[in-house]
Amino acid sequence: MAGLRRLTEADADQALELSTAEGWNQTKDDWLFLIRNAENVCLAFEVDRAVVATATAIVYQKELAWIGMVLVHQQHRGKGYSKLLFSKLLETVDFTKFIQLDATPAGLPVYKKFGFKTGGEIYRMVLERTEYNHSFMQDLPEANSFFDHSISELIEYDLKIYGVNRSVLIEYLISTYPDLVRVLKDEDQVSGYLLGRKGMRFLHLGPLIASGVEVAKALLINVLSIYKSQPVVVDISEIQIELKEWLENLGFVESRYFHRMYLNEPFVEGNLSKQFLISGPEFG
Repeated sequence: MAGLRRLTEADADQALELSTAEGWNQTKDDWLFLIRNAENVCLAFEVDRAVVATATAIVYQKELAWIGMVLVHQQHRGKGYSKLLFSKLLETVDFTKFIQLDATPAGLPVYKKFGFKTGGEIYRMVLERTEYNHSFMQDLPEANSFFDHSISELIEYDLKIYGVNRSVLIEYLISTYPDLVRVLKDEDQVSGYLLGRKGMRFLHLGPLIASGVEVAKALLINVLSIYKSQPVVVDISEIQIELKEWLENLGFVESRYFHRMYLNEPFVEGNLSKQFLISGPEFG
């Protein structure tokens, strides 16, 4: 028997097997976060009681649907399962004003067939080695841990810069990985924050929202100076040229890129110049 249905918490282990088989960085906690949120749309294609394909959309305040986790088991490719899943996903999130995704080069022509248009690029950069040039730490402001600040401050700051309420994502990252939260303040006002997560393969840093590039550097270096033994990955917007060059000087290497794509109209209500790192292509 085969069929399309909603993903449930009981499917998290099978979903994780699919993403791990592709070398992706998601954990079971990430899958459960996507599945548990009632506003999200998480679909599966099942064959003989086994999940062989997935597609998800995290929905922010019924305004922005961000599509991700489009996966098909290698033995079940070419059978049309992903097309069925993706079509149903688009139909289900049609109530949102904006629908976006970050596509790999391989996925680009597929999503174009569904009417998606390109709107920029996101570069994935990886730091494999544990040592870097510490001279880049000089003259940067000192970032503080999260514990001196409230979640509501970060949510309010993020809303102002990003343009839509991402409280579900922020609360998930803070509650699951509190040791990766960093905040900078200027005259008692948030001027930047960094969140992150510990993935299957890498420490993934982002989102990073900041008033300027020096604040972004300070937030990053504070975490990097502590986590020296784990490979790190970041996803950076193409417009953040200065920060990208700084990361390269630290030893980060560009490993791949994603095409930012949108259906109908792009979501550009926020301040893109202050959005330095994203949380990952599955979260936007």
